Amino acid sequence: MKSHAQVVVIGGGVVGCSVLYHLTKFGWSDVLLIERSELTSGSTWHAAGGFHTLNGDTNMAALQGYTIRLYKELEAITGMSCGLHHVGGVTLADNEARFEMLKAERAKHRYMGLDTEILGPELARLFMLAYTSPRGWLEGKMILHRTCTRTEGAAKAQMDPDDWERAINEARRKLFEKRNQRVRPGRDDKVIVAWNALAISALARAGAAFGNSAYLQAAVETAEFIFGRLWTGRSLHRCWREGRAFGPGFLDDYAGLAWACINLFETTQEGRWLDRAVALAEIILERFSDSRDGGFYYSADDAETPIARPKEFFDGSTPSSHSMATGVLGWLGHMLQRGDFRKAAQAAMEAGLARFPLAPSAMTQLLSAVEWTEGEVIELVLVGSAGDSGTQSILQAFHRKFIPNARLLCVPPKHSELDSEHLKRVDWIKVLIEATEPQAAAKEPILYICRNRTCELPARGVESALEAFGSLERPIS
Repeated sequence: MKSHAQVVVIGGGVVGCSVLYHLTKFGWSDVLLIERSELTSGSTWHAAGGFHTLNGDTNMAALQGYTIRLYKELEAITGMSCGLHHVGGVTLADNEARFEMLKAERAKHRYMGLDTEILGPELARLFMLAYTSPRGWLEGKMILHRTCTRTEGAAKAQMDPDDWERAINEARRKLFEKRNQRVRPGRDDKVIVAWNALAISALARAGAAFGNSAYLQAAVETAEFIFGRLWTGRSLHRCWREGRAFGPGFLDDYAGLAWACINLFETTQEGRWLDRAVALAEIILERFSDSRDGGFYYSADDAETPIARPKEFFDGSTPSSHSMATGVLGWLGHMLQRGDFRKAAQAAMEAGLARFPLAPSAMTQLLSAVEWTEGEVIELVLVGSAGDSGTQSILQAFHRKFIPNARLLCVPPKHSELDSEHLKRVDWIKVLIEATEPQAAAKEPILYICRNRTCELPARGVESALEAFGSLERPIS
């Protein structure tokens, strides 16, 4: 360490740094700062960039104005943020005295180098007519809120609607220009599988119920996005952002996406969605199961080892991942005659029900899983050509009905035409298809209504199928 220097600054935190910085700007190179251990940020208002308040004293105002320019200069030199953000704002004057005060503030701001603009009494008056509202804490107070239509605003201002709209647009333009100078808030734009899975389910079911093809198309495209970018063939990533998938998938990702695939299978009757649901369910069984106590852990067995592997039994702002996984395995186990799925669903259901008295209202997803696993399930098998108008009419009618304990399968007249490898292995579906004459199914769709694989006499044709749905529908109360 040097024993001599032209200037030695001892301590001072950011103030000492400032002294050294300005000495070097004046050409002094033999300067030294001595700190005990690390730089401090001085007092609170020093840490805030010198802005503890907008000072009325001209000398202090000049110092604050210089500080603004200095921070910009340092950021330009170093390429680093100083952490000082100019957030801007809007101040409204509702009387003459307030307006005069704002004009004085504007003069002070210009002296300090702050960019301030006054809209003017008339433009401000019109703007307040359009955007000032007494309702709510956010509306009209913290956030500008449009309170009237073009016609209503013009009537209040006693102006021609076109003139009023032009004046409001001019005020909006000026405010927008100022707002664009602010640092924009951070935006959470990552794609999370579990949350998108909930959206897929909602869009698929709503699209089928309302006959809205745009909803259904959005559901399909979102699911294809996830399988194309976040699915490796054996595991899921949880997040995707800016072209990169990252983070291991958790139980809500696998169970949520499996449910979404089941909903897409129900609404499109395309076997690929059923096969994808099975692939996800098998991973849940393999990597998330608690073989000792039953149920499913939130993290997979190959995740970073935490202190404990929790189970998410209770619903929150989203459904319980444990209950969703239980429902998935119960649904698939019943439909595909998978004993391993049914056994795991039964154990998980018992583990969940043991906690049911603790918070019944937070376990509604579990009740749905119980219905799929233990309740009376109605199996509806529609044998007919997928492109047939009668078949489509029956499918659309079913999705408009409230029959929550029914599962509908639309199968072709020939077993070899099934497009799901898993459906091809289900014996009772094969028996139904083979019991149906292909010629008869080609002429009109045939609906089988079954309970525990025992079927009633089939309903032939669209009208008979719709009558059968009417007898099964539950009232919505």
